[in-house]
Amino acid sequence: MSLNIASGKIAFWMHPEGRTYQVHTSHIDFVFDNTEIFMVSKEYLRTIYRQYKEPFRFEGKARKVIIRNLVSQGWIRIRLYYRPSYHWSFQCHNLSEYRHHITSFLQELFQEGLIEESDRKKISDREGESYHTAREFLSQSMKIKTRDTLRIKI
Repeated sequence: MSLNIASGKIAFWMHPEGRTYQVHTSHIDFVFDNTEIFMVSKEYLRTIYRQYKEPFRFEGKARKVIIRNLVSQGWIRIRLYYRPSYHWSFQCHNLSEYRHHITSFLQELFQEGLIEESDRKKISDREGESYHTAREFLSQSMKIKTRDTLRIKI
């Protein structure tokens, strides 16, 4: 994985089959600019924005609905946050179903030097379970709800 971090943001969309697409602006902008990848029409996106009376691409309620719909179809939203604490966030519909994709992605992050296996991290799902290192997460089984957000804090 080769990361372009010129924008100062590190974010991705992960396809249900595991392919990753780096996001250079915002996740919703990437969806608007790449409707063919997500198999949605611009008209669909505009309809959702009109329902909420928000400007197109605005980071508000319509964006939340669109992202929730994509996540429910198996897409995984990934972002590295710097504040309030440095952590990776993985938003997915069913962590157990897509765990292998997240595992592969984490292994690539290790190889790129963005995460060290020995770094202490807090990884939590909706149940609040946490592990001491990212490597421990990779070897644990977890109770899963319908939609999960995984955070890896360093």
